[in-house]
Amino acid sequence: MLAATRKFLQLKSDRGIFEMFYQELPLNQAVLEDARSLMKAGADVELILLFLRDRGVNQIGSISTLQVLMGMPHAEAKRLICFSEAWSDHFDSVQDLHDKARKALLELAASGDEDLPKIELMGFDEEES
Repeated sequence: MLAATRKFLQLKSDRGIFEMFYQELPLNQAVLEDARSLMKAGADVELILLFLRDRGVNQIGSISTLQVLMGMPHAEAKRLICFSEAWSDHFDSVQDLHDKARKALLELAASGDEDLPKIELMGFDEEES
């Protein structure tokens, strides 16, 4: 049985509030229960991530699974996965994707295009890109 979560995203800009719903990929309940059993038996996060990957759960699904299993926030689950041994072979490509997205947003923000909502980037220095 699969369970999906539905989340609400709200973006605020100087042009108004943009709202949308999005649905995360469903979690495989059998895999989730097996991961829960591993956790109860004392498995650490790294072993759980290896188990999830072996069962075909991707990084996004692993983030959602850690959130459900451990009650942790999205950012913490993502950080654990990004820096895990289980997903270390994807680290460079994920960082490259983040760098390209950051660069594109900085370029859009600097464009001064009045047709775009105001873009504010937080959490990094512009000089880092």
